[in-house]
Amino acid sequence: MVYSGVEKRKSPRVRMGRVEISTTEGAPGPFMTCEPENVSVGGLCVRLDRELKLFTGVHLRLFIDNETPPIECKGKINWTMALASEHPFPPYVYETGIEFVHLNERHRKLIMKKVDSILNRIE
Repeated sequence: MVYSGVEKRKSPRVRMGRVEISTTEGAPGPFMTCEPENVSVGGLCVRLDRELKLFTGVHLRLFIDNETPPIECKGKINWTMALASEHPFPPYVYETGIEFVHLNERHRKLIMKKVDSILNRIE
């Protein structure tokens, strides 16, 4: 993936919480835990120690803070990129973009509220 210099993002992104990801088809599990690079109402970006194939379906548990129950939904791998500059020899670190799929309105609003809260603290 080559950056074209044109910003295509639709929603603001912030760094927050942690996420658990499962690539098992059907019922979720086992989960990998990682810290998102950024989160928006449309999806998130994470760094993983293995590459996930494009358009793979995943199960997600997003913990936006310590007080809110996890947001559980499905996702889809939209892009992945090996970060050779951070780890020049295999195994690489893979930056991975995951789009939320079937995120309900209540969860979407929770994420939007948390993103807005973080952005307002920064400004």
